[in-house]
Amino acid sequence: SKPWLVALSDRRWDAIWQRPQQLLTRLCTHYRVLFIEAPRQTSNGNGTLCDDAAPVRLERISRGPDLALLVPHLAGADNRFDATTCARLAPALATFLHAHAITDPIVWVDTPSAWPLLAALKPRRVVCDGRDDSSDPGDPGDAGAALLQRADLVLTSGPALHAAMRVALPRVSTPHLVANAVDAVHFDPAGLDPHSHDGRETRTLLASFATCPGPRLGYAGAIDARLDIDLLAQLADARPQWQFVLVGPVSEIDPARLPLRANLHWLGPQPYSRLPHLYASWDVCLLPLAMHASTRCANPLQPLEALAAGKPVVSTPLPDTVALHGATVQFGSTAAALLAACEQALAQTPAARDERIRRGAGVLRANRWDARADEVLALLHATLAAAPAHAPAPTST
Repeated sequence: SKPWLVALSDRRWDAIWQRPQQLLTRLCTHYRVLFIEAPRQTSNGNGTLCDDAAPVRLERISRGPDLALLVPHLAGADNRFDATTCARLAPALATFLHAHAITDPIVWVDTPSAWPLLAALKPRRVVCDGRDDSSDPGDPGDAGAALLQRADLVLTSGPALHAAMRVALPRVSTPHLVANAVDAVHFDPAGLDPHSHDGRETRTLLASFATCPGPRLGYAGAIDARLDIDLLAQLADARPQWQFVLVGPVSEIDPARLPLRANLHWLGPQPYSRLPHLYASWDVCLLPLAMHASTRCANPLQPLEALAAGKPVVSTPLPDTVALHGATVQFGSTAAALLAACEQALAQTPAARDERIRRGAGVLRANRWDARADEVLALLHATLAAAPAHAPAPTST
C-alpha cells in the first residue's frame, strides 16, 4: 500500500486553494495524505465555549480515497499552533495515528510553530516547505531554527526566499527551489461553462454592480497584512468610475479597517472552482501588495493565474514578481504609477493582447503544478533513499 505523508499546516485546507493543496493533491498519486490543520476553538452544542478541561476532539474529513483532513478542536485554541496547544494535542495525535495504523510517515511542515508535534508523529523523514510570508527568513526564531535543523528536505517557493535561506541558513539542509506554479487548464476561459453552478453563482455575485460603469479590476487572494489597503483606497478614490473587486478571506487584520467605497466590492472567500469565472469577468488583475518585510520573499500565484485566464496584470514591484514575470506584468510602486499602468493595460490593442498571450504561453508551459509535483516526488525519493540527515526529534516531555 502507499506510504503515509502527514502534513502540518496553519493554513485552512478549504480557505484558499494555494501551494499546499496544489502539491499535496498531486502527491496523492504516490502517498496517502493526512493534512492536519491548526486547532480550532472547541464549543458546546449551544454555541458556548468549552472550558480548558474539555478533551481534545479530532475531526477527520475525507477529501478523496487517499486524502483526508484532520481538524483538531481544542478548548482555548486560537487557530494556530503554539507550545501550549501542541503539548495538549500531541497525545491525541499519537493515539489517532496508532489507531489508524499510520506509521513511519513522511511529515510535511509549513509552519515552524508545529515543530513540537514531530516527536508524537515519529516521522521517517521531515520535509520543511519554506513559507514566503516570513518577515525575515534569516531569523526564523527558535521553533523555525529547530525545524530547519531537523528537516531532511527543505523546499522554497520562490527565488527570493531561496536566496535568503541559502545565505542566512548555511548550516541546515540545502534548500531546493520548487517555485509556485499554476494549473493553466483550470483558469483557461475557453473551458468555462457559463451555465454551470459556478458560472451562475458568479453572475449572482456580480449582479449588485453589473450595471456600474467603468472597467473591473480584480484581486483574488488573502485579505491580510500583505494587501496594501491604503493604496487600494487611493486607487478607488482616484478612479471612482472603476470597479475594484476583492475576493478572499479576511485574516490578520480587523475587517473594520477595510476601506468602504461605492466602487470597492468585497466578495469574501470563494471556492477555487469559481475563481476562473471571476477572472473572466475582470478587465485587469490587480496586485496592490504592500512593499514591506512580509512580502520581500513573496512569490504570488496571481500573475500566473491571470496569465492563464488571458488577463493583463498590474502589480506593485515585488522582487519575485519582477524577476519571474517582468515580461508579462506591468508595475507601479505608487498609486499614480499603478493607475498609469492600469490605463495602459486597459488600452491594449487586440494585437498587443495577442502578443501578451503569446509570450505568456511559454511562461505557463514552464510553470505547471504537475511538473512541480514531479520535482517534489523526485526529491522525496532521493531523500528516502539516503540516510536520515539529522537526528530524530526529541521525545516530548
